[in-house]
Amino acid sequence: TVRGLDHPEAGAQLKVTISIGLALAQAERESMDELMLRADRALYVAKQTGRDRVVLAQPPQFIAGYAAVCRVA
Repeated sequence: TVRGLDHPEAGAQLKVTISIGLALAQAERESMDELMLRADRALYVAKQTGRDRVVLAQPPQFIAGYAAVCRVA
């Protein structure tokens, strides 16, 4: 994980984590705005479930509500 990497240029005070929200485009089935919204929701799920992780957004046909938007990877 990024958290475990040394960052000598910043000293011992720097703690870094990475949270990624990933959404795969459904060719011509959703707009760029919809794709970005799914990726953004996945990012917030990654942050809320412990950070330092990648969360893959579910395809739009499976979304019934916010809780069903993402799968933690």
